[in-house]
Amino acid sequence: MADCNNGKSLNCPGVPWATTPHVGKSGTCTASGTKWGSWGTDACRAPWRIAMDYVLYPDESVKVAMYGEDGLVDPSINFNSKVYLNNLASWYKKHARCDGGSTGSCISRGGVTDPNKLAAAFVSELGAPKVTCENVPFPPEPNWWAAEMSHPTFASFVAPLEPLLIRSESSTWLDTFAKLCNTSNLGSYDDEDTSHGVLNLCSKTYFQASQQVISAMVSSGTLQVLGASGGSGGSTTLGASGGSGSSPSTTRWINHIGSSSGHGGSASTTGGSNGGGSTKGGSNLWPSWLSWLRWS
Repeated sequence: MADCNNGKSLNCPGVPWATTPHVGKSGTCTASGTKWGSWGTDACRAPWRIAMDYVLYPDESVKVAMYGEDGLVDPSINFNSKVYLNNLASWYKKHARCDGGSTGSCISRGGVTDPNKLAAAFVSELGAPKVTCENVPFPPEPNWWAAEMSHPTFASFVAPLEPLLIRSESSTWLDTFAKLCNTSNLGSYDDEDTSHGVLNLCSKTYFQASQQVISAMVSSGTLQVLGASGGSGGSTTLGASGGSGSSPSTTRWINHIGSSSGHGGSASTTGGSNGGGSTKGGSNLWPSWLSWLRWS
């Protein structure tokens, strides 16, 4: 830690990144089990947290000050919740071996999504580009096949991605992800052992399952705006299958995996894929001013 210039201050502009052991040229500091310079099980929760921030505070989360390596505000940096989420979503759009926004493109036998086609966007062994960078020089541990590493990225599609995707395509991407797992056949392997394919991606062990449940909740339309624009009238639901209801396949996934992991599963929903779904014990309505989420 560096001292503030004014010893009586409760806070100061901040410690310049250039001199911290996390990103400095010779730094290798780590405060957890994740290797320095790697994206791991600590950071894996960032996508759904930022997606939730965007849904709850869509105005505030895009109007943020960014700081440079000198620790000072740098107005030239264009970065916020939507930019972050769009980066993830566009990686699937550009590098997956199927188009999740086109119904049936990623589907294999049995009507489930083929995870190998999606993994190509983030697994270097399958050709995924640029999974490391200057400040994150080491590959992720574990990789995308671990449920906690992949499912949070699915929530990135709650933010509109124009002009790459139109609204209906974003909806279909969410449904594509929701059809990845056979909830009657979930794995229980250690998350560092990612040699079991879909049984790693679809897990019933505690940490992996928790990330699956939370990520599905964020992208299923169960959250309501809390920010300054939250009271601007009207509401609508996110329908990942088209229509005006929340995605039925996402809802089934939330319910099943919650009960399988022994940690709840109370988000019981009624309503068909093309009708106005309702939630027992709470609303799953999206405010109408999030106009891009209207599926009519």
